[in-house]
Formats: sequence, C-alpha cells, structure tokens
Amino acid sequence: MKTAISQLLLAAVVAGLAPSITAHATLLAYEGFTGYAAGQQLAGKPVGSSAYGVSGTVGGIGQSNDYYASANGLTFGSMPVSAGSAMYADNAGVAAGLTYNYNGPSVTGTVYTSFLLNIASGITTASSSGLRINTSQNASGATAFFQSYGDTSSSTVPGNAYGLNASQVNSSSPATTAGSLSLNTTYLVVGIFTNTGTSLSAGSPGLGTTYVMTLDQYNYFNSHGGVTTAALAAATVGASGGNTIFSAVSSSVTSGTYTLQTGGGIQFAIGNAQVSQTVYFDEMRVGTSLSDVIPVPEPSSVSLVIAGISFLVLRGISARRRSLR
Repeated sequence: MKTAISQLLLAAVVAGLAPSITAHATLLAYEGFTGYAAGQQLAGKPVGSSAYGVSGTVGGIGQSNDYYASANGLTFGSMPVSAGSAMYADNAGVAAGLTYNYNGPSVTGTVYTSFLLNIASGITTASSSGLRINTSQNASGATAFFQSYGDTSSSTVPGNAYGLNASQVNSSSPATTAGSLSLNTTYLVVGIFTNTGTSLSAGSPGLGTTYVMTLDQYNYFNSHGGVTTAALAAATVGASGGNTIFSAVSSSVTSGTYTLQTGGGIQFAIGNAQVSQTVYFDEMRVGTSLSDVIPVPEPSSVSLVIAGISFLVLRGISARRRSLR
C-alpha cells in the first residue's frame, strides 16, 4: 500500500513539473516545436503537436528550407516550455521566413507576443531575428505589422514596427540597449502593441514596444512582483543588475487599422546576416495579456511538487531509521 502511495505521489510530482502551456484562456497562438522529427525541414510539415491557434502546414518565405526542427528546446529559468525548438541555418545568412496560418479570433485591444531567441553565430550589422504578424500566412514583409525583433539590421539593436512598412522599425524612437546580443545566450523577446483592431489617429495612436530581457532580469522581475507592463516600463536599460531591461524600443502609427485576424499570418523572419548564421528560436506565444506570453508555473503545481518531494524525502529518512534498528 505504501509503495502504491509513493508511486502515485511520484507521478503527481512529475505531472506537477510538466508545465501547462494553455493555462490562460486568452492565449491566442502558441508553437513550442514539439512533434517534429529532429533535423527535418519544417516548411511543408503539419504544425507541431503542441501548437495552438495555428492550423494546416508550416509555410515559408524565401529560403524556407533553411529552417529545421531541433531536438533541444530552449529553456528560460522557471518559464514553462515544451520539448524541441527550431533552427535557422544558412551559409550565406540569406533572409528567410517561417510562417503559420492563424486560426484564432480577431483581436481588438492590446496584442502581446513573445519568443525565445538564441543566436549561435552570425550577428552582424545586417542581421535580423524577429516575429511579426501579416495579412496572410505567406505574405511578404512589405505587408507585415506588429513586428518585434531581438536583433535588427539597425546596428544590431532590437527593433519594433507597429505598421506595415519594415522600414518603420525603430523609426519613432531610437532603441536603447545595453549592447549587442551575446552569442549562445538565450533571451526573451516581448512585443506589446496597443489599440489594435481600431482606427488609429494622432489622438489614439498605435504604440508598439519591444523588450529584450536576460534570464537574470527575468528572475529579478519574478522575485519582485512578476513581469508586468508597469515593471517593464519602469526598468532602466542595462546588461545586469536589479530593475533593468536589456533593451527597449518603440514605434507608433497614427493612421490606418491593424488587426490580428482569423486567416492572418504569424511569421518568424530571420537572416540577412550576409555571413554564415545559425539561430535557434522557440516558445512563440501570442496573447491578449502579458501573462499569456510570459507564463509562470501554476502555484498549485509548485505546491504539489514541494509536497510530493517532502513526503518522499521524509519517507526515505523513516525507512533508513527503521533499517538501523
């Protein structure tokens, strides 16, 4: 009987450690790159088993055969993640896109995006790595909007473009950054886009902001009330230290209407380094709140894990004491 209880508790601990990807009802889209065979080209394959809010097959723009599935998922502290990641690799650093058909609801209000980014090689003043929304799955960059880049061709700083023209990246406000991204280091890239789905004006503009944070910064925010829009806005730019953010950049648009809508596209846009480049990316999230795209382990799961581990430790101590008698 005791053995059965221990086994049940161990199973509960393991289950508690497994994160719930769809814990928030307003998570609109997710891709954790689970269910792909390691090393296979992603374009043309059905969307992964962990994908949510996207349907059909993975598409591509340009050198889409540069995108492969990787068995090693990126991790970021306590953030819930799935197994697997995606890799872009090209000997000449040619620009390419990996695309998804969005089948979630149309959105009015603020849209949040995030993804994990790790550049293994090929950061140059021409390289770029970002996530963007488009009018359809395989539409070109000329019609992309809600663009959030961890690395852009603008002196290797992050970028943001609310509107349709890629040249608007960083146009409204120069990026503030602690420096170029470090190779083989995982960063969390967060995009925030206000007043989506409504007619924009000078009195009611669409504001886009990209934040890039290190793991240390992510951990600091979580230990001081969580990663919130207020905390991000109040943080100063710095490579390390408390209450800092690695990079921040904003753009604004005062006309037109930009909407994430059913049948639209979600696209990774990477490359253009003009040298051999390898980039890993993972955990694409789109939602209507910051907690959707920067999830934390559910408190109940954490409590279950602690309780289960405590029981097993105490049971082991008790068993050792009996064996000594």
